[in-house]
Amino acid sequence: MKVFLWIGVLIASVPFSMKGEYNVRIYSEKENGEVRYYVDNNEWCPVSVVFDFELKNMKSSKGPEFTVVIPAQSSKFPVTTLKPYKENELYGFKYKTTIILGNVHAVHDQGYVYELPFPPGKTYKIFQGYNGRLSHVGQNALDFSMAVGDSVLAARSGVVVDVVQHNHQSCMDPGCEKFNNYILVYHEDGTFGEYAHIRKDGSLVMPGDSISAGCAIALSGDVGFTSGPHLHFIVYLPGKKGKKSVKTLFRTQNNTSEYLVEGASYYRTKNN
Repeated sequence: MKVFLWIGVLIASVPFSMKGEYNVRIYSEKENGEVRYYVDNNEWCPVSVVFDFELKNMKSSKGPEFTVVIPAQSSKFPVTTLKPYKENELYGFKYKTTIILGNVHAVHDQGYVYELPFPPGKTYKIFQGYNGRLSHVGQNALDFSMAVGDSVLAARSGVVVDVVQHNHQSCMDPGCEKFNNYILVYHEDGTFGEYAHIRKDGSLVMPGDSISAGCAIALSGDVGFTSGPHLHFIVYLPGKKGKKSVKTLFRTQNNTSEYLVEGASYYRTKNN
């Protein structure tokens, strides 16, 4: 039997929420002339892996190009099996992959009503809203005018995926985005909620924690790409070409639900 194998190449995608290296392992095992691929995902949410194989005298059980969603905290998740067409001829393969945090097939539940991310009895102003002119151009994000040390509450239940809280620098230059402190939460519908600019060492949760809407998760701050103290909140869907931010309904006074508007102030009633 004549065999040749090209070297597989792993290419990780640019993280969507400043998260560093993914805790994901892609590997293969050879058995009875077949090459079987598996993925270990030690992240606290699913990951999507895009495979692009170049095959010579071989076939993949899922075709040369495909995307597979790997469940959170899973090991040896089967991906595909490669085997030659003609075993007495040269065969081989090479491949590249892109890893994306989350499920790229997820769909946002547009009817879900989020809780205001601060304690009952408090009022905060939205000083920059969706597609704001300061730093939200083309982005469905909200900036709440919180002071340093104010309590940040979870707007929706989920699992904490990532926490960064060691930074202390801040400036108005976009380059300071690398200093953002934040908490990243994975929601039931596959969206992510990101709470940014929290105070140094201001997180009250850790990766892997399951949190409920309304529980305290952080202390607000003035860290990273910022012009002053505030909470930056954004909900987004992962995608092969980058994240897609989405508008979210919030429960407001008198138990109504609405999209928050720049310049308006919102009071969270004590029975929410």
